[in-house]
Amino acid sequence: MNTQIQFASVLLRLNIRNNRLKMHLNAKFVHFTYFFVFSVKQVPIIIGMGANMYRNLLFLGILLIAVGNLFADEIKTTIEINGVIVNGGLVYVSVYSNENDYKEEKAFTQFILQPVNSGLKYSLDLPEGEYVVSAYQDINGDKELNSGLFGIPSEPVGKTNYNLRGAPGGFNKLKVSVNKNSAKLIVNMGKVKALGII
Repeated sequence: MNTQIQFASVLLRLNIRNNRLKMHLNAKFVHFTYFFVFSVKQVPIIIGMGANMYRNLLFLGILLIAVGNLFADEIKTTIEINGVIVNGGLVYVSVYSNENDYKEEKAFTQFILQPVNSGLKYSLDLPEGEYVVSAYQDINGDKELNSGLFGIPSEPVGKTNYNLRGAPGGFNKLKVSVNKNSAKLIVNMGKVKALGII
């Protein structure tokens, strides 16, 4: 009987404090947060859990929600690279997500592909947005993009929206949108041709 009375007393106090919270909190999100934390706080008292266990469970729950929101809008994207020289050297690929990072060569993500076919595909999850993909094939194996006269690359290169004639241009010229309706980024690789040279 005493246990039932104590349990009823706890629930009564919980209800009274909850009503006070409703009166003083205007924002729905803030109200929900306070009510959730206060309500869950009573659980250790009722079922005999330790306070540390409660805090750990609460932290874990919040962390899982945050991680879920972080990856909720990511889109399965395919990067297609054409014109690869089979067994001609590793293909180094960089993905850029904004103009400043592109200028400073700070890639959003990078990866290396084996040149097993002339056409390569790579899948990854990207947030919805605009991207430039840049790639080069390391023919001589020195892990660098080599250049010749006037800085023109001497190894095969490629970028999204680049026809390999003259300078490729900046981020805004090369960018491709990734969204639910379009999730493919295509790069055509080859030797850069100076303007006027076929």
